[in-house]
Amino acid sequence: MMKQGLKAFVSSIRSYTKHEASYLFRLQDLDMIGLAQSFGLLKMPKMPELKGKEKDVKERWNDAEIDVSFAESSNFTAED
Repeated sequence: MMKQGLKAFVSSIRSYTKHEASYLFRLQDLDMIGLAQSFGLLKMPKMPELKGKEKDVKERWNDAEIDVSFAESSNFTAED
């Protein structure tokens, strides 16, 4: 579930950067912290689209201090 949320977040950010109507869908106007929270992210991904937003991220985002190593185990299947 965590991987799907991360993938969906990255995809939605990238869609903003590649949209033809960039005058309507402006990346700098997007609340990335709120979007990350809505996708249930525990850590903010490092991606080029977040460049220039470091101050906002640092002020408003705290990575969760949760051990997620169990979720990276190969014991889980796609159905879990």
